[in-house]
Amino acid sequence: GADVVLIEAPFSRGPAEVSAAAGPLTHLYPEEAVGQQPWNRFGGFNKLARNRRSVSLDLSNPAGRQVFADLARQADVVIENYSPRVMPQFGFDFEGLRKINPNIVYAAMPGYGATGPDRDRTALGPLIEAGSGLSASMGYPGSGPYRSGIAWPDPVAGMHAAAAILTALADREADPDRAGRAIEVAMIEAMGCFVGESLLAAQVRGSDTAPRGNRDPLRAPQGCYPCAGADRWLAISIETDQQWTALARIAALDDLAALTLEERTARNDELDARIATWTRSSDPSTLMHTLQQAGVIAMLVADARDIVESPQLAARNFWAVLDHPAVGLRSYPGNPIRLSDTPITYRTAAPLLGQHNRAVLTDWLDYSEEHLEALERDAILADRPPL
Repeated sequence: GADVVLIEAPFSRGPAEVSAAAGPLTHLYPEEAVGQQPWNRFGGFNKLARNRRSVSLDLSNPAGRQVFADLARQADVVIENYSPRVMPQFGFDFEGLRKINPNIVYAAMPGYGATGPDRDRTALGPLIEAGSGLSASMGYPGSGPYRSGIAWPDPVAGMHAAAAILTALADREADPDRAGRAIEVAMIEAMGCFVGESLLAAQVRGSDTAPRGNRDPLRAPQGCYPCAGADRWLAISIETDQQWTALARIAALDDLAALTLEERTARNDELDARIATWTRSSDPSTLMHTLQQAGVIAMLVADARDIVESPQLAARNFWAVLDHPAVGLRSYPGNPIRLSDTPITYRTAAPLLGQHNRAVLTDWLDYSEEHLEALERDAILADRPPL
């Protein structure tokens, strides 16, 4: 039920002009078409920004900073993920905002924290992923480090910050003075918790874990195996000797059925090759059901189409179907949190850039028509990126 307002720089969603031949980036837009308003058609933003309003505001201008200050005076929470030097430059760090609104809850998500020698370093998810040690733990023997496909530090820090904000709000409400609260979630530290088990194991061992791809010291064989069709795969994980015996019987590997975990681990390469030969000519869904019925842990490696067409997700009403002005009616991943008394609703699609400039400044601040026109005329407010 919160009224969440995104304060966006006019250039925050990219340039006004994006080439229709944007190469590998076109897959980020519906039908791989950037369209006439590419800044409003970006798939990632439109997936994540539903139920929010957008105010596109130029904070480099003193008049823009005054608008932000007026909004902060009415707000419960301000969330930002700049480097620590940005908000103080605007006068909007916790001390500055507390002068404007003594009850404010201020949440900052800098890459490396507000103190220390790395405080002013600019941080992006993939860089923090590497700096946290996660990349060093991924890869195959002899391959060198890998990185994930989604930049884990962004959602990991966000989840930590969401929990901290709820805690701070509850703490503030228990305070007779309702004094403001400051929160800091450094992305590098959030990732330190995320990969903490690996870091602790490395300290105990005295060395990093050798990259092992999909393999596991307590499960063998374990991996993703090619199946019939273009880029179709089946994941299999053997936890017990009984599961291995069942797999060996189904895959006609009877000569290997009596192997122990230690023997299977020693012969991993051979087993992977034999299993891949068996799976290569079969449908992954059929194999999955066959193996699961025999008690073997197996799952097809779902691609985007599999997920979108999943009968299970459809039966669960997982998808949020929203009509967006720039991309039309689309299905987006829903929220996995299900509340019995206050179910989550999908009220609005992601906002167009600056879509709610006038509405928010009127609702929250009661700005006059003349004031709004002056802000638009001076480009303090915008609804499209600069050229």
